[in-house]
Amino acid sequence: MTIGWPRLSFTGIFILLAGLLIACGAAAPEEPAAPAPAAAPAASSSSAAPVAEAPAASGAAASQPAASASSASSAAPASSPSQPASGSSAPAAASSAPAATPVPAPAASDAPAEAMMAHGTLNVGMTDIGPFVGILQNMPFLNARFEYFITHEPMWATSPTGERLPRLVKNWEASPNADTFTFYLEDTAQFHDGYGAFNADDFIFTVESVIEEGSVHTSAGGMRRLFGCDGCEITKIDEHTVQLSRPKPTFEVTWYSQSPSTSMAFHSKAHFDQVGPDQANLDSIGTGPWQLLEVKTDEFRRMAAVSDHWRRPPDWEEMIWWEIAEDATRVANFQVGKLDTGSFSAESIQAIKQENLPGVKFMRFPGGAYQFLNVHGQQYYPDHPFHQPAADGTSPKVPLGPTAAYSAPGQCGADAPWVACDRDVNSAEWDQARKVRQAMSMAIDRVKLVNNLAFGEGRPFYHQGWSGHDERIKQFGLDQLTYEYDSEMAKQLLAEAGYPNGFSINMYLYPRPQAGNIEAAKAVATMWEDVGITTVQSTSPYSGFRPGTVDRTALGVSGHNGGPSVEPVLGYFRVYSPKGSFNFGFEHPDLEALFEEASELTNEEERWAKAAEMARWMFENVAQIVLYEENSVWPVGPNIDEWEVMAGNVSWLSNWEDVPHRK
Repeated sequence: MTIGWPRLSFTGIFILLAGLLIACGAAAPEEPAAPAPAAAPAASSSSAAPVAEAPAASGAAASQPAASASSASSAAPASSPSQPASGSSAPAAASSAPAATPVPAPAASDAPAEAMMAHGTLNVGMTDIGPFVGILQNMPFLNARFEYFITHEPMWATSPTGERLPRLVKNWEASPNADTFTFYLEDTAQFHDGYGAFNADDFIFTVESVIEEGSVHTSAGGMRRLFGCDGCEITKIDEHTVQLSRPKPTFEVTWYSQSPSTSMAFHSKAHFDQVGPDQANLDSIGTGPWQLLEVKTDEFRRMAAVSDHWRRPPDWEEMIWWEIAEDATRVANFQVGKLDTGSFSAESIQAIKQENLPGVKFMRFPGGAYQFLNVHGQQYYPDHPFHQPAADGTSPKVPLGPTAAYSAPGQCGADAPWVACDRDVNSAEWDQARKVRQAMSMAIDRVKLVNNLAFGEGRPFYHQGWSGHDERIKQFGLDQLTYEYDSEMAKQLLAEAGYPNGFSINMYLYPRPQAGNIEAAKAVATMWEDVGITTVQSTSPYSGFRPGTVDRTALGVSGHNGGPSVEPVLGYFRVYSPKGSFNFGFEHPDLEALFEEASELTNEEERWAKAAEMARWMFENVAQIVLYEENSVWPVGPNIDEWEVMAGNVSWLSNWEDVPHRK
């Protein structure tokens, strides 16, 4: 059986070198991190909350967010959804939001001619949605991802097979030498709450907000490379045309702005200017097919369908995303029909299958996810310009925390055996730490992980960012680079490195939308005990752990997972470069040099070859420990049916406006 996401074809990107006009589209990624938000647009009917006998969801209920005094066209309904209940506690009702001052109604748009008769409530169960933040530069990953897929819209989207689809950029063109790009914007997309049509001012405002100094937005690093480089200039040509001029050519235009993990969803400049930053941080004003009505941190987010949406009105009157940390609680609510779908662990999927529930289907995405461990503390490039103050003394673009540099006390050697005290890859110190990391990888029985945690629906995997690219893996011989399970060799390597009795390491555990990372990390911890490596485990929401990846202060390992990407280089830039807005724990000048070489390669084959060179370097130096690839499976309840989602982004699914009623 061949496992892996279909290879994504993006050769058309490089037609831009001939200056041709190309139609495009985008999708959205997001992240959470702050206080709860406000009520928003016109309300729809209230819905019944999931109430199933199961363990209580974790997280104390936060106070109900205040309604926007200026952006909401009406107050949220008095009857609000309640938190899915456990067997012992009563549902916690969300209070109704205060009345809001309406703003002028939006101008008429070219909405689809046939009005969809939306009805019913779509209920989705997720592990962690995170607190709400409305300002782009302060927006953590989960909130940005939520915006991208649901309430806002990006530049482009992707089809199930990887082709670009237009969203807020309907087409674009490039100069023959690929240093000037012109974006033609959608002119019928209306912002929620009457803030008018999306235009060039909104485009530039969003980009500048994301890339501003100190921004923690998940796409800050990528967008800085594209729009904020030295010598880059964004110009408004007219209300619906924007031009980007760059000192150097790049292939990265669609590359960065097409992925939910590296792009951004667009916000209204008029809204920000009218209400100010404090209120804007409580509002959610986008152009998406869903409008955020109500948020209760740690409990739910409720959205209303935009019935006259410019592109595609949803088939459901409202949608509620329930934040339920415990898998057992989500399973119980799904089994009794209180959730229509959601994210579940492989073990829970098996339990649902065994129930043979009437009308339940399963959406399967082969190779839709892979599990891995990040090895934090290896910040070998603290002298990178992005980590240093500017010439005028202003703060670094990516400030480092006090313990981020590998040369800081307690960051290398005996205190952290996996971190070298010399970044020269030919030094004895580097070889010592590399042996430790090799031992950590060789002590893991990946076949056992696949059989016991993925129930056989997967395979051992070794190269971050290469999931879904099997042909390329074979082309460059990466399939020959594996760390086979060998506990005796692991012990020998530890002894050679000076740690015959092993060592202790912090292990950070946090739930991910694609389940399984916590279970995989804990299983690895058990295997490490056989070679003398013990773990000190701590659990928190991802929004609580992520600041340590932003300022590079995390020290230890963390269980994480991801899905297929457009190209491996995209993932490398985002999570291993000093220019990234967050980091998986490894930065090195040698690797950064390869990044810079790849960024200027407009020839696809040359770029793939450079990506393979990076993959070999990362494998040989064990920059990260990849565990296994698995199928992503989503159960579908009897009220809804299967639908197509964007390629490569299945940890939260997408195209939620396309979810159909079961006939």
